[in-house]
Amino acid sequence: MKNISVEFFFIILCIAFSMGIAQLIFSLASEQIFDNFKTQNIFKSIYKSHWIYIGLFIYIVATVAWIWILSKVDLRFAYPIASLSIVFAPLFKSYYENIYLGPKYWLGLGIIVIGVILISDN
Repeated sequence: MKNISVEFFFIILCIAFSMGIAQLIFSLASEQIFDNFKTQNIFKSIYKSHWIYIGLFIYIVATVAWIWILSKVDLRFAYPIASLSIVFAPLFKSYYENIYLGPKYWLGLGIIVIGVILISDN
């Protein structure tokens, strides 16, 4: 199981992408929850947050896909690709909030991607 097929690579990348989107949505949920917390208790604020439900749904779907992919691909090869969610999440957040990412940030993300490639190419 040394080589990952293109299909499995794409599915794992979609899982990482989904996790990055879910992190953006949880960030929006946290803002909504703590804005509501000013006038409601914390449990009611969480209960009334539509973002939390959307984020949980995406996480559940991604987790089911992850469990399935682990039945097909060795964890040693799948996990580095899935870890790219740490690249996607800040990119989505910066795009959503229209925040400029400086050269150091891009260099850091590039190093992460190169590291993932090196780890995955065993």
